[in-house]
Amino acid sequence: MKGQLAIRRIDAGQTGFAGLFFIGLIAGSVEWWLVTGLIILLLGGMYAVYPGKRFVTALFIGFLIGFTLFQLVNAWLAETDLQREWRIIFNRLSLLIIVLGLYITHLLHKQPIFFFNAKPNWHVYVKLPWAAVPVFRFWLIGLLVNIAVYIPLIVMQGAETVKSLLLFAFLFALINAVFEEMIWRGPLFSSLLRQTSVSYALIVTSVGFGLLHLAIGIPVAISLLFSIAGLFYGIVVYKTNSIYPAILFHFVLNIGMVLSGWILS
Repeated sequence: MKGQLAIRRIDAGQTGFAGLFFIGLIAGSVEWWLVTGLIILLLGGMYAVYPGKRFVTALFIGFLIGFTLFQLVNAWLAETDLQREWRIIFNRLSLLIIVLGLYITHLLHKQPIFFFNAKPNWHVYVKLPWAAVPVFRFWLIGLLVNIAVYIPLIVMQGAETVKSLLLFAFLFALINAVFEEMIWRGPLFSSLLRQTSVSYALIVTSVGFGLLHLAIGIPVAISLLFSIAGLFYGIVVYKTNSIYPAILFHFVLNIGMVLSGWILS
């Protein structure tokens, strides 16, 4: 991203846009369709009133429309007689609808689409309050801490249970990690970096990433904790100029979630 896309800063007036976006995500997650529709209309009004911020507003509108369609598709899936594992897999595959919503928004506004699909640049540092840490060490420590948390939970499941979950764990983790990172650390993140500031792009994509988990029944408090993971992924993508470290981390984390029994509990 750095060196390929110019990053410019604008005023903090877009806080209201982000707030509406978050409310729309929450409303869509609990299927308050009237509220979701109202939020989309309000954002549409802002699109007309603030011509200088149209693309950012359009990104939020395109996302919420895609998210609404995603929710409707999965409401239909819930009524089918598919096995639970396959319903979950198709639920994750349907995240592609949100990706398409963002893709179409970029095409309509003739904006470049950037997925951070470059080789990671590990020769940079992450500035923490107490020190500057090489980004690879920052990424690796986070990964090892998460593995350490999940290992005891996986062991408690027993060898036979874990063995029976391996194929589902691989499919779920791969599809979920790729599509969620494409949504949050792909075109949305890169375009917000171009149009706003680094902090704004990180906050919107991190909090939004956490709130999206409300749609699969995860409580609000835990969903907001996922925002911390989203912030971690965002920092790594921004620093390395690559989405692949985030996908790999996300994949390993999702493997742990399945094998520990959380996803199918």
